[in-house]
Formats: sequence, C-alpha cells, structure tokens
Amino acid sequence: MDNLQAIERFSRLEACITLAAQACHASDEAPQALDATLSELETRAHEARALVQGQAGTEAEDPARLFECADRLKSLGDQAELLCEQADGLDGGLRQRIREARDEIAHFRRQLHGEEMRRESRPQTRH
Repeated sequence: MDNLQAIERFSRLEACITLAAQACHASDEAPQALDATLSELETRAHEARALVQGQAGTEAEDPARLFECADRLKSLGDQAELLCEQADGLDGGLRQRIREARDEIAHFRRQLHGEEMRRESRPQTRH
C-alpha cells in the first residue's frame, strides 16, 4: 500500500472511529468502559495517522511502528466490540458503528500486512 492509500484508509478509519465515539458519548446506555475505550481508540487512530502522514512521500525504512499502531488499533477495537457485546440495552446504531470501525481497522491491517509480504518476496538489490 502506498502512502496515499494509507492516508486515505486512515481518513475512513478515523471517520468510523469518530462516529462510534460520538454515538457512545451521546448514549445513555453505554458503559463508561466502552466510552473510555472508544476515546482511547480515537486518540491512537490520530497518532497512527500522524505517523502515516509523516512518512508521506517516502518509503518507511522500518514499518514496525506502523504495524504496532495497527495492532494496537485492532486490540482496542476488539475490546470495544467485547464491551459492546456485554452491554445490555445498547443502541443498535452504536453497535453498528463499532463494527464498522473494526472492519476498517481489519481492512487496513490486511492491506498493510499484504504489502509487507509483497516486499519480503521482492529480490534484494544492492547499491
């Protein structure tokens, strides 16, 4: 995935996370732990976007930080999904927003890991 694709993916990812966080903040039924998790997810997504944008126009020398960010987003998304499943009387719209955010995170991770696999299979060139 090139940097422009990564930035576009993060734009969609951030929008989904922001919508989920807003829906949670507006919900009277949402548990405090879910609200805190979505706030943390939103913060981490902004940090990851800054990392991606900082690499715009260049190839990442070490994609480990981006992989780490993507894995952290996945972990927080999984935690939000679990809290959502455990909550009684939670609005269906909020549940859908959380699923959409997790789907975006999963899609980004698949693209990111797919690109790394393609890089590893390329012949090494020496300068």
